[in-house]
Amino acid sequence: MKRVLLGLALGSAAVLAAAPSAFAHGGQYRAPGGAVPPGLREPSDPTPPPPPPPTTPPGPTTPPDTPPSGGPTTPTTPNQPGTPPPSPVTPDDPTSPGGRKPQTSYDQWIFWWNYNSDDILQIKDAIYKLRATAGSPLGVVGGDSSRGGKSDATRATEKEVHDKVIPALRWAMDPANKQHPDTESASYIALAKITDDPADIALLMKAVVDKASGKKPGGLDQIVNESAALSLGLLRRTDRARQFDPKELDRVRDFCFDAFHNDNLVTRTRAFAMLSLGLLGDQPTTTGAAPTSGGGLFYAPDPAAFGPTTADRIYEGLKDKYADEQLYVASMIALSMQDPVSIKPEMLDTLKDCALKAKLFKENVSDLVASYATLALGRMGNAKTVTDLSTALKIKQTGTNVKRSAAISLGKLAQRVDGVERANLALELWRTLESVKEPSTRNFGIISLAYVLIEDIKADKTDVVSAKGVKVHEELLKIAKDGRYSERPYGALALGLVGRAIGDRPAVEAYGKFRQDAIEILRAGLSDKKIDKRAQGAFAVALGMMKDDGAKKDLLAIVSDRSGDNELRGYCAVALGMAGIGGNDVLKAIKEALRERSSEELRLQCAISLGLLGVSDAVPTLLQELKEADTQNVQGQVVIALAKIGDARAIQPLVDILKDSGRPDVTRAISCAGLGLIGDLELVPSLSHISKDINFRAACDIVNEVLSIL
Repeated sequence: MKRVLLGLALGSAAVLAAAPSAFAHGGQYRAPGGAVPPGLREPSDPTPPPPPPPTTPPGPTTPPDTPPSGGPTTPTTPNQPGTPPPSPVTPDDPTSPGGRKPQTSYDQWIFWWNYNSDDILQIKDAIYKLRATAGSPLGVVGGDSSRGGKSDATRATEKEVHDKVIPALRWAMDPANKQHPDTESASYIALAKITDDPADIALLMKAVVDKASGKKPGGLDQIVNESAALSLGLLRRTDRARQFDPKELDRVRDFCFDAFHNDNLVTRTRAFAMLSLGLLGDQPTTTGAAPTSGGGLFYAPDPAAFGPTTADRIYEGLKDKYADEQLYVASMIALSMQDPVSIKPEMLDTLKDCALKAKLFKENVSDLVASYATLALGRMGNAKTVTDLSTALKIKQTGTNVKRSAAISLGKLAQRVDGVERANLALELWRTLESVKEPSTRNFGIISLAYVLIEDIKADKTDVVSAKGVKVHEELLKIAKDGRYSERPYGALALGLVGRAIGDRPAVEAYGKFRQDAIEILRAGLSDKKIDKRAQGAFAVALGMMKDDGAKKDLLAIVSDRSGDNELRGYCAVALGMAGIGGNDVLKAIKEALRERSSEELRLQCAISLGLLGVSDAVPTLLQELKEADTQNVQGQVVIALAKIGDARAIQPLVDILKDSGRPDVTRAISCAGLGLIGDLELVPSLSHISKDINFRAACDIVNEVLSIL
């Protein structure tokens, strides 16, 4: 669900013409519905993209290199003209009236959830969890041929993808077919996710720098160039049997480095080429590393013996001077996605200076660049880095976004410290947060506390819960139960994450007690009248993460209540899917809610729930609705709902939409995204590696755009 809610409200023609179109990349606004009032937005905060254009869309536009101006749109229920917006809810006001939905602000949990939920939901894994009998002739997308196929014949098979999906996408990419740039660019993103043909790589690379199409003066539309640049990173494959040859990937890396350093390309194309290097970072390479039997990387004692690694080359590029600071941001993100084994001490020292002193080598940098150096430091650091990040979180000299990134990064460091060091990390983070007042920093820190505790659980250790002083796990329970208004949902998510790691049969008594205490608090929060319906949704999601069967009655009652809040109903449906709570009563309620046309958001959440439950018999209903839909908004939502269920029966209808010149270009572009989603080889989408645990408050054009792509 991380990136699938459309911006559906009507917008002014001026905003529409000026703002970049995420649809052009085959994606859409990832963040949740609801406008963020200007008074609750910082200048650097993401501006929601415009709604889809009218049925007769304007001609192609080229997105600017700088973030657009203009206020946000309201994707769900816009205020009627002349109707004043509701008063904002004070984030730290625990007495805010229960049930009232507050205005959307970037401090709210729904943003974190949408950017981080792919790894939690594991929709593809749920879709393909049923296996066929041994020797089945059908290999299924997302599977491992060595382990047999899957049992559900309605799931997309490799044959269908190769026979129907890939040819349709190549058709859309062909300049001779004169597609709208939105549709053409979307096809590059989708094809890269599913192709296994090296010949397609040449097509992707050609489009990055192609100047020969004549579609507009200078060559391909810019949207197509930059989509092609990002698509190269989507050649990433987790399953080693499906990975491209290391030499082929090294050629892609060389090409991306050349594109990044090509001053003739615009900023976003160059930045997307660098992000592709980040996405490819953990794939086998012939330079500096070799693949292990497990599909990961093995670095020689002296990686220099193989030549410079990708990390080396990115780091050297940081020494250059760029007119647009977004190129530094892209480089920091790409560096942070490399294997930590390839990170050298001098790299960590440079990141430290950038985070604490806002200096990159000898050059002063902005809070934006420093914040991404801080994120990289957390992903790549070691036990010594804990002090550096704690300092960044405390001192007055660091900017707001650096502090937010430091709160995130301290949680990421938990993976690379152990024992007493991890316990000290938890205590240091908690003590530091006590002196922090800024809501986003505190909320990110609450999630990081959960991450630290999870690492102890994964290691079957109790260093954190047994540490002297503050009991971090008990503090998380308190936050979810009666913490600050804006923090309780994050506390609920933290409990859900920790409970998910503990499982339903904990071997450690302390973890068993924590799980039971957490469930009681979460069940109570689901119906707590002191918080609004959106906040209650976080408690529902957390119960789903914990797979709490005992919450079925309450969750089902909310989903079934047609007079209830549709946003909360949707999250309760997702919770039932995550918990694996099926049964005729549950399926009936979710399918009925799916058929309602009162809320596109509810319909989408129900589709996700059915995908998690491995149910596909809602597909005929959606296909019929797709035929009857008379607006592109409804068409787009139905397409994404079909893609989330992941049923092969949706392939041909989506191909038909793609090739139907009578359909709006936005709908055809979304059909490309749907085809890419259904046929995607990755169990967790590759782009999740960028969005997971990112400081989305540290916003700029390239970050906003890449976070909007399916």
